[in-house]
Amino acid sequence: MNARALLTTVLSVSASLALAGCCWGPNAKTSGTADAAAAEAVAEAAAPAEAAWPAMPTPGPAPEFSVPESTSFTLANGIPVTLVTTGAVPLVEMRLHVGAGSAADPVGKEGLAAVTADMLNEGAGEMNALDLEQALQRLASDVSLGASLDNNVVRINSLEDKLEPTLELVLSMLGSPTLAQADLDRVIEDRKRSLLSSKDDLPTVGTRVGKKLVFGDSYIGRPGGGNEESLSALTRGDVVKWHMNDWAPANTSLVVVTRMDEATLKPILDATVGTWAADPKSKAPVVEVAPVEPQKGVTVYWVDKPGASQSFLLLGNAAPAFDPATHDLRILGNHPIGGNFTARINMNLREDKGYTYGARSGFRAYRQGGYFAATSSVRADVTAASITEFLKEIRGALGDVPITDEEHGRSVGAMVQAEPGSYERMASVLSQFATADALGYPEGHLQGKSARIAAITREQAQAAYAEVVSGDDLMILVVGDRAVAGPAVEDLGLGAIVAVDDEGNLLEE
Repeated sequence: MNARALLTTVLSVSASLALAGCCWGPNAKTSGTADAAAAEAVAEAAAPAEAAWPAMPTPGPAPEFSVPESTSFTLANGIPVTLVTTGAVPLVEMRLHVGAGSAADPVGKEGLAAVTADMLNEGAGEMNALDLEQALQRLASDVSLGASLDNNVVRINSLEDKLEPTLELVLSMLGSPTLAQADLDRVIEDRKRSLLSSKDDLPTVGTRVGKKLVFGDSYIGRPGGGNEESLSALTRGDVVKWHMNDWAPANTSLVVVTRMDEATLKPILDATVGTWAADPKSKAPVVEVAPVEPQKGVTVYWVDKPGASQSFLLLGNAAPAFDPATHDLRILGNHPIGGNFTARINMNLREDKGYTYGARSGFRAYRQGGYFAATSSVRADVTAASITEFLKEIRGALGDVPITDEEHGRSVGAMVQAEPGSYERMASVLSQFATADALGYPEGHLQGKSARIAAITREQAQAAYAEVVSGDDLMILVVGDRAVAGPAVEDLGLGAIVAVDDEGNLLEE
């Protein structure tokens, strides 16, 4: 008899005896009846035990998964289209990449790309913002516009049978926005209010300032959403000119995910966005990127937030632009160090020390630059200790505590097994192929990712990580209460703390 069965028997006998001793009354069992029940239970316990559970089955091979294939064609006005035919529901997910994005904002006019994108759905043709929104609601369609670093983005979600009228509305936003002064004034004020409120969010401040400290006033370091001064400098003429030059079919590509085939989809696209024409005077903006030298040595910067109960930490440095030959190597190299929940950094700071709810590290790669960052929001009283542990893990992985074969194997398995989830929904499929379009992945790059990762050795992954990251060359940024956490950080011996404001500008002390 196993322990669990024996315990059950004992409890059953005890309950029977207790019941017999306490339940006296007209319907109570006699002691003889109770004794008989107890004897029966003991006899059952003495019977041969049931057969043990069968052995755990051996896991079979992982289910096969294939990334959907794509086809390409060109619209009548020259817009290249990537079509992914997949799914079983009558939905269409689309993304337009247009122009140069906020990286091309004129100096002193930061935020121009973002504000212009905001303005395109404030009114178009004979319709104002409310008219456009109501028309889209009647179609059960969703259209959003924005500006990223490297391009402007239009996201479209539509039912198949409502695609053409939805794209007709999109065409009016792209080609004939009203760009009214009253709307511009309101959009700019909304952005100013958002900027003001974001100064109370430590991670938002830290991310913005960290980019500025690494890249200065070039490319990633510039505020894509603008700042108080640059937003105040924008005029309607700036927006009209930017729209004319940057929002043009010659600067555009389109990614579509749907169950529709090319023969069905292309006529609809040609009749709508395929008729979009550029202004003859348009001239595409030029993105100028100054070379960025990675941080040498360790420097601690501080954005003081008196009264903050937490400190946001960012340890980072410049990294190369997206390169399909090395990107997966670096991502895999970072994965066991800080790229997932069970990575060393999070297991140390969260699970072992209890300093934070989460800590991560990773690479961000864009067309013309990138960066490495390890980040966390920690309790203010353990700011210095958290910096020490971050440095310990980064330096250890690069030095006397290298990543093991077991850790590398877990990371390979995690990344490969996560691939199917990246294509679970049509929106997820769109995200993958749109990223490929925006960064210029080579043909077949998505389809070969799992096999490519599975073939990477531990030595290759860690060499790629070490090529970019050094524990002795880092910008360390703290956003928090300096009066509370500063003295302990100064005692770490990392050098004098450099004070900066919440825009990343140096302050005199």
